Amino acid sequence: MVNQETRKPVQTVERSLTILFHVAHTARPMTLTEISAGTSVDKATALRLLGTLQDFNLVSRDPVKLVYVIGPAALHLAGAMQGSLQTMALPHLTTLRDKTEESASLNVQRGLERVALLSVEARHELRVVPSPNSAAPIYSGASGLAFMAFMPPANSARIIEITGLDPVNQRGISEPGQFLEEMNTVRRQGYAVTRGDVTPGAAAIAAPVLDSAGSPLAVVSLRGPDVRMSAARIAEIAPMVLDAASRISADLLGATDSNLSEGK
Repeated sequence: MVNQETRKPVQTVERSLTILFHVAHTARPMTLTEISAGTSVDKATALRLLGTLQDFNLVSRDPVKLVYVIGPAALHLAGAMQGSLQTMALPHLTTLRDKTEESASLNVQRGLERVALLSVEARHELRVVPSPNSAAPIYSGASGLAFMAFMPPANSARIIEITGLDPVNQRGISEPGQFLEEMNTVRRQGYAVTRGDVTPGAAAIAAPVLDSAGSPLAVVSLRGPDVRMSAARIAEIAPMVLDAASRISADLLGATDSNLSEGK
């Protein structure tokens, strides 16, 4: 049994990380009241922990507007993490491409956008693949649905409120009620499917790479021409997309556990 004296510093770390992750996953600057409400940490404790996070440049505070955003040190850590993410994801994306013969990609969230961090192209002459570091609204396409469906509900609600689900090239779901229904479907089946939402004539399947709390660290997507992506074909390859995302998540969490056990 963990005694109370040992538990206190652990609880402080847990609360600090909860606040840091909440600020990082939120699509806009946040007040102290919002952070406290969103993390269930009382305002006095949240203020103290935010001060410590500021000391390490993990969060930044606007002294005029009195709001908090993610800090430069956290962004540096995110960059390092994305490098590790690419290294761990590449073999799984390559296997997914080889099994399905379609282009496989890894996508990450950056603010209100999702970015194609890494892609392994199909070998067909007719193929669909995003440009390196190409960005699209976080809610758009199959990748966007996978992000939105698995992020904390308060964050997805805030994104819907801020963006109004403005459709990309007049395509995609723009009605909030319909979008929420689609998110529920994605959560139930574990993956998203769209046709022509971002690229005309293309279909996509996407599944989230989840952290230990069940929030998306990234999204694995598979894209191909609509003519090759029938409903039967999608049903056949969707489990492969889910498997690739699950394996990347397991590798990331396994590496984290290993580093912690070795004191790195």
